[in-house]
Amino acid sequence: MAMIGDVTTLSVAQAEISGIQFENRRLLDPKFKVWGDVKRISQVLTNLLDNAVKFTDQGRIVFACWVDGEQLCFSVEDTGVGMSPEIQERLFEPFEQADSSISRRCGGMGLGLHLSGALVEMMDGTIEVFSEAGKGSNFVLKLPYSESELLLDDGDHNSSESSSIDRFVGDVLIVEDTPELQLLERRILEGFGATVTIANNGKEAVDEALSKSYDLILMDMQMPVMDGLDATEKLRSVGCYTPIAALTANVTQQHREQFLNAGANNFLQKPIDRVELQKTLKLYLKLDSEPVKVESLASSDASVDVEHPADGETKPYPVLAIDDEPSILELYQTIFGGREAYSEIQDLLSDLVGEEEPDGQEEALADEFTLSLAGQGQTAVDMARVALEEGRRFPIAFIDMRMPPGMNGLETAKALRALDKCIFIVIVTAYSDVDQKQIREELGYGMLYLSKPFHTREIVSIARILTQVCGGRAKAIMEAKTAAESSSQSTAETEIDPFIDDELMSIFIDGCRQRLESVTTALTHEDWDALRTAAHNVKGSAVTFGYPELSEMATEVQLAIDEGQFDQVPSLTMELIAELEKMSV
Repeated sequence: MAMIGDVTTLSVAQAEISGIQFENRRLLDPKFKVWGDVKRISQVLTNLLDNAVKFTDQGRIVFACWVDGEQLCFSVEDTGVGMSPEIQERLFEPFEQADSSISRRCGGMGLGLHLSGALVEMMDGTIEVFSEAGKGSNFVLKLPYSESELLLDDGDHNSSESSSIDRFVGDVLIVEDTPELQLLERRILEGFGATVTIANNGKEAVDEALSKSYDLILMDMQMPVMDGLDATEKLRSVGCYTPIAALTANVTQQHREQFLNAGANNFLQKPIDRVELQKTLKLYLKLDSEPVKVESLASSDASVDVEHPADGETKPYPVLAIDDEPSILELYQTIFGGREAYSEIQDLLSDLVGEEEPDGQEEALADEFTLSLAGQGQTAVDMARVALEEGRRFPIAFIDMRMPPGMNGLETAKALRALDKCIFIVIVTAYSDVDQKQIREELGYGMLYLSKPFHTREIVSIARILTQVCGGRAKAIMEAKTAAESSSQSTAETEIDPFIDDELMSIFIDGCRQRLESVTTALTHEDWDALRTAAHNVKGSAVTFGYPELSEMATEVQLAIDEGQFDQVPSLTMELIAELEKMSV
């Protein structure tokens, strides 16, 4: 995968500069892509390789990747200084290093391994350490291995060069009644270079297609007012022969024949397969002269390609800081908010931070982050709730552990996690008696510890990594992963489109609330046509947004209605309602 190529290429260069031999072992040759989060894995491997180079004076570093049963394994082995058993026991604690003399010689604060350990926990993985003082170390990263049904093509196996996706010139009419799918499909098509127009139903599509020339129509098949089959037949009957690709979650042979008999030229399955869409666009749109370069999904030193999202984050990144000490809040403001308050608390910075940032650093951080401050836990929880209601979220919260009166740090963290299960918690404390085991049992994944007094660079490093790694796209992936764990569907069916971000997820959740009302009302009045329409909409949207179990429930309701099994419809619908209620909380 390109991630491994990028990480090891840099490490090879660093090793060569230091006169160290670097060996890259490829121990498997897979045929299928697998589930994983490239950004997090890259961060962990980069840290492990950096440490190997940093703490190895001579000899070699060996990087390897292999599959062991249901685990995807990476190892970084070096012939460096090694560690004693006592050091290994506390290695992943915050800001721990093996030896103060090594720290002075090699640099570093110990942040990397603590952060790496937290990221690995979020991926349901482990890091094992095998080391002996003076004889080197071996770090073994183990992650869940789950193959998708997506084949790696020859380029994935053999090419380390940048590949490209075609860009097109042409007008595309998207006919879709679901708001979140409208926005997602627009983003995908515009990503390919197409000019996009939206129609909300078949009637609008007919009017639009007869008033303007289009190169392609993507036609959803089931919609209110006029469905896709009727709209396609209508357009063909009046002499409009614009190419039409049926866009549907129904892929049976019967449905294929219906589409073709109505006059459709092609069909695409929901959720949209980017490769199949590109093939369709090639048939009907003109190629742009300059294709977009994208990073290759695999390289020659890779063993497997990990499916991952593109960065959905945009600056400035949101950060929430909670502390009952005004001076600490002012310090956060200085770190993230620019130089305005710098001169007023220079003494405080000297005491707590111990060093000044280079000129211009504060202004750059002000452009990079938006900081929200809270003097107590309940205030922070209220702020997070309002942010979520407005379609925003805080990917990271720095929380003081002891905040009298009211909610302490652990209670605040638990309340924030109850609102947003994906918020990353950084516990900040000046006390050594904090029970880290208890906090980890209470909060589980996604947390770090930071000791007071802290350094500016520590706060900034954590914020930069976590706001990008654990932001909106990570939220979507974690939610989809949670859904996949409770579902019998394959991993491939839960993959999330990289264009899905916080905005789209928020629209999807709002849509679930509306469909909950529609489904409930239709069941109450035994309006089977309305219920079928609502269930169909749930089915198509849910599978696209990573909720296969919800999609399957909606499918069962729709099939029961289609097959006239009305005695089963109420019980199946109640199961669907219960699942929609979970989504709507």
